[in-house]
Amino acid sequence: MTSPYSVFQSIYDWNQQARLLNNAYSDTLESGFQIEEALEGFSDLSELTACFSHISDAHPDSGPRELSQIIMKLLQNQGDEISDVDRFDKHVDGIIYHFGSLFKLRLTTTSILEGIAVVIDANQQKLKSKRSASDGKLLKSADFVGPEPELQAILDCRE
Repeated sequence: MTSPYSVFQSIYDWNQQARLLNNAYSDTLESGFQIEEALEGFSDLSELTACFSHISDAHPDSGPRELSQIIMKLLQNQGDEISDVDRFDKHVDGIIYHFGSLFKLRLTTTSILEGIAVVIDANQQKLKSKRSASDGKLLKSADFVGPEPELQAILDCRE
């Protein structure tokens, strides 16, 4: 069994290796990454894109990454400065909701930890990839092998 500590340590190590911890905390970037992940899996974002097309450079084929950047660009100067306590609370709440969603998929704590390890291993491939000019996020190379088959194997073991 993978220990929670080793999984959290591997997440920290990956962020360190990816040089994502070198920059100061940015509400805009961190929230944008959360929005991007939340939009993944929705195959047709055209109606959402249309909502922004008259006030931004949104295109009909915009995906989660582009839409999250547009949303955060629109909100960039509208947010109040929040304290680190509020940021901490916001992100821990996010973790709690994410884990709740995973439990609804009938995953156990062990299978969730295994899934995190699988995704971290897949993300290791990105360390040699190019970065996005807009936010510094590592991009997937053409030969990137996603974690989906291994995640499916974990899902197949559910009771």
